Amino acid sequence: MKRILPQLVSTSFLLGSLLIASPALAGDCGADPVYKKSMTGKPTVGLRIRDIACMEGSKILTVVPAGTPVNIVAETDGWYKVEWNGHVGWMGASLMSVTNGSAATAEKKAVTTEEVTLKKSLLGIAEKDFSLVQKKNKALTDRLKDKVLLRVQKGGETWYVEKDGTLSQVKMIKKGEFKRLKDAAKDVKKELKEEVKKEVKKEEKKELALGEAGTISLKGEALPGGVKLTWVISGDGSKGFKVVKSTEANPEYPGDSAEYVDGNTRTITRYGLSAKTYHFRVCRYTGNGCDVYSNNIELTIPASEKDTSSKYQSSNGELKLEAAVLPGAVALSWTKRTSEKFEGYKVVRSSSNADPSYPADGYVEYLPERDSLAFIDGTAIPGKYYYYRICALESGSPAACGNVVKVLAKQR
Repeated sequence: MKRILPQLVSTSFLLGSLLIASPALAGDCGADPVYKKSMTGKPTVGLRIRDIACMEGSKILTVVPAGTPVNIVAETDGWYKVEWNGHVGWMGASLMSVTNGSAATAEKKAVTTEEVTLKKSLLGIAEKDFSLVQKKNKALTDRLKDKVLLRVQKGGETWYVEKDGTLSQVKMIKKGEFKRLKDAAKDVKKELKEEVKKEVKKEEKKELALGEAGTISLKGEALPGGVKLTWVISGDGSKGFKVVKSTEANPEYPGDSAEYVDGNTRTITRYGLSAKTYHFRVCRYTGNGCDVYSNNIELTIPASEKDTSSKYQSSNGELKLEAAVLPGAVALSWTKRTSEKFEGYKVVRSSSNADPSYPADGYVEYLPERDSLAFIDGTAIPGKYYYYRICALESGSPAACGNVVKVLAKQR
């Protein structure tokens, strides 16, 4: 069967005797289609005949007294084309009564299978349910794609659901059709009633979950070679946070460089950042990922007075890193750091910096034991390149960092 609905917002079509016009054309005189008629009508008041079907810019040809029969030869959006007393022009259809005639002409066909399909596509919908569609509730929007929604409690205001879930308003021309459509929509509404109830409950649960989790508001200040971040959370943050950083907007954990801070922390200052633009977000850590994210902030870091490339020291041949790419993970192993100042290993990872280091690029794991010489990273996103490096914390000195290994994460 030929598809008509996707054309709804770019053209006009006849729905039974209901004309629905595209929003782009509804306000443009002369833009709507003209249908041939063969009817007789009478104006209910003294009514003007105009040279075009438009209030603005039209010329008044004559005035027809109330109750005077005229021949109706065509119809467009809210107008009848008439012939009377040697004049041919347009009169407002809402102020005329049709006394006889047939709508069957060469251009007005009998009801087809396609028109029946269009009628079935028009659904009555209550306001609370319509609000879910406006919010792009996925389950309900998928159910209503390519449908025309009749807002029963809004006097017949009508909307079309696009394939991407967005809404386009359409115009109901004939007011007399509203009651018929409203009655016809009752049966269809029953079919959606239970499904809508389920979706409403899902939405309520989502809103409740968000309320319990709270929100995080993040502010930041760019410093020479560093950054100061401060945030406020309205919900529980006892399990700590991940401070996530990337050169692209809306960084996420896992996947982008992140640093864990405990639940009592609300501000951090970090140095060793390159002089470029970063995006930061703070998310609430659950122990297995993040469930609530702050707003994204963009900060351009000015160069520090000292050379930022000297923020880590050479490992003197130690911390030699090797990597093996496994399905869904990256296995890392390295040689031991023997310095007496050793305080632990930082597994550093970046998807954008080919020379990552700590603290400039954060870390994905902290290992305090000197003999911990291996780590499996299961948070790498398949199909994405990463740069790994092992840095050893040194008391009173910059971290010592080894070689960099580039890997391409694979699908599990």
